Amino acid sequence: SIVPGYYFLSAQNKVDFRNVPSKPNWYISPELELSEEGDHGLWEVPVGSIPKSPFEVPTSLKLKKYAHRAPEPRGRMMHNATALSIKERFRILMANRMLTIDNYTYSPDYLMKILDHHVKRFQGYEEISVALIGHPKSMGKYAFELLERFISDVHKTYAEQAQFTTFKHLKIPVNHQS
Repeated sequence: SIVPGYYFLSAQNKVDFRNVPSKPNWYISPELELSEEGDHGLWEVPVGSIPKSPFEVPTSLKLKKYAHRAPEPRGRMMHNATALSIKERFRILMANRMLTIDNYTYSPDYLMKILDHHVKRFQGYEEISVALIGHPKSMGKYAFELLERFISDVHKTYAEQAQFTTFKHLKIPVNHQS
């Protein structure tokens, strides 16, 4: 999933979504190029994101403070620590936060802050499709509570303007169907 403004680097991979289109949704053609015609390819539904504030409490401190929310360990992570340059560490440190229920340091209010930022950023568009992500191995008790509260808060804030769906049932606007 594409997360606008997200950057990550490890020995196994590099993810750089700092230069994606400034649109709520767009097509990626089968050749993995942006399709300007908007009539073919993969309809991109990015994960909502928000720039990280330099005033946020460092993640390392939040991980300790909210350790009681963490899911049970489910094995080693695949990303190995590598010797990164200061420039690369800073890029990772300042990468956008994503709309996810995987992060047990997030609160329901912070998830709404991310969604509200995403909606405000694209307020001139008639429809906005945005993804919320979560991985099964991260689904502990707190993740389920966070998801339930997020759904409730979205309904309270956006009422009929917001609809939850799966990618299978996503309604792509008529002028964007391929």
